[in-house]
Amino acid sequence: AGQRALAAGQTLNKTLAMVSEWRKTDSTTPLLLMGYYNPIYIHGVERFIADALAAGVDGLIIVDLPAEEDDELCVPALKAGWSGSLSSTSPRTLSARRHFWPKSSAA
Repeated sequence: AGQRALAAGQTLNKTLAMVSEWRKTDSTTPLLLMGYYNPIYIHGVERFIADALAAGVDGLIIVDLPAEEDDELCVPALKAGWSGSLSSTSPRTLSARRHFWPKSSAA
């Protein structure tokens, strides 16, 4: 699905624009974006955080950013005032790594 979206021209900016458009008609349904860290890194972390907040994104699931790397995205997002859900872990995360959860969870 991801490859098809990219082949069709989908970008992070277009995704955030879709969120912004959707938020004009629905401001209550929680919206999470799930994906990889590289597009965020290329976009610029601080810029992405500001753009995602402005668009109305409520939370993120970044599948390839382990909790040990929270300083890359989760901590800056929390410092920027993100009050939604931020996750770089999953229920299958090894219990030895779960001590990172409080640091990486805003909700």
